[in-house]
Parts: sequence; C-alpha cells; structure tokens
Amino acid sequence: MVYRLKKDELAYRKIGDEFFILTTADSMLHNIKGVGVRILELLEEDRTEEEIRAALSAEYDAPAAHIEADLASFLAELEAKGIVTSNES
Repeated sequence: MVYRLKKDELAYRKIGDEFFILTTADSMLHNIKGVGVRILELLEEDRTEEEIRAALSAEYDAPAAHIEADLASFLAELEAKGIVTSNES
C-alpha cells in the first residue's frame, strides 16, 4: 500500500527532532515525535509502506512484527487525522 502526505492540505515543518503539522481542513496542530518523525521523513520521499517498514527495520533494533504492527497503527492514525492518504482511500 502506498501512503502519501496530503501536502496540499497541510502546513508542516520539522523543527529539531519534532514535526509540527497543521491540517488546514480543521485547523488542528499535530506534534509528532520519536520514530514518527522518521516515518514522516520517509513519507516525504513517497515511499511505500513496505519500503518504510524495511527502512525502520534497518535503523531500529526491534522485532519485525512489532515494527509492522506499530507502523500500520501509526499510518492509520495519520490517515484518520487527514495527514496522509492511502491508495485505498
């Protein structure tokens, strides 16, 4: 599955080790920290979910099943907040 940032509907900036995202549809400010920052960096590069999972597996010492579950949950949360869109929506 491919996820993409809704760049036309967001104002976002990385400051230090955090991402600040304003969703223009509802004027909500979202603060992303930790591994979420790395995921957003990869989403900026238009990576597939599989490519993001592989990059995280290479960069972080965690079980593959844990990375897969956490990534799926995080991407679903971003989609629900209107930050990303998937090829299935």
